Order: sequence, then structure tokens, then C-alpha cells
Amino acid sequence: MPGHALVTRRAVADLVRQAAAASYGVVGFTSPDLRSRLLALVRYGTPGVAVRITPTLDVRLSLRVAFGVPIAEVASNVESAVRYALHQALGRDVDSFVINVGALQVRHSGRSRTGAVPE
Repeated sequence: MPGHALVTRRAVADLVRQAAAASYGVVGFTSPDLRSRLLALVRYGTPGVAVRITPTLDVRLSLRVAFGVPIAEVASNVESAVRYALHQALGRDVDSFVINVGALQVRHSGRSRTGAVPE
């Protein structure tokens, strides 16, 4: 049909992944189940990102966030960024959005001269 474009689920998942990864506090994605982890190993699918585009646009994310950042603020920023990116790219609004925070990432910077771990 003229004036229509076909958008694949994988392309939408890539848009979601890019928008979420660029958000403050996000350090990565987690795979919520064994099936997702296996698909990621064979390079099929995007771990931590699940998208359904017909008949509604549903997004499900599983994130790892940095230690010490407010999880609610990170989730709000991710949701805003993903909704904006999808609206700009597709002209559609997200119907359902679920964010799971599966892990916290703690970065240890080493020991000080006294042997104590810095706070």
C-alpha cells in the first residue's frame, strides 16, 4: 500500500534498546527467563527487551541499574525515553509498558591505602 511501511518487531526492539540504554542509571539488560537467554546466545532476539506490535504496541524491559541511583527515577526516565523514541519513529503510542529491574550493578573502585573499601 502506498504511504504505509512495514516495521519488524526486531527493528522496534532495537529502537527500544537504544533509547533505554542511553537513559541515566541503566547499565545493561537482563534476560528474565531461560528461553530469552538461549535466544540471546544464538544471536536471535534482544535479551531484556520484549516487544509485541500487533494489534497493540506492548513493551517489556528487564534492566540492570547502577547501585545508588533511585530505581523509580531510572524507570521513569527509561519509560519517557522509549515512549518518545517510538512515537518519533513510528507515530504510535505505547499501549502497555512493563519495566523489571532484575539486578543492581555495584562497581568496586578498589581499596584505599588503609585497606578500607571507599564508600
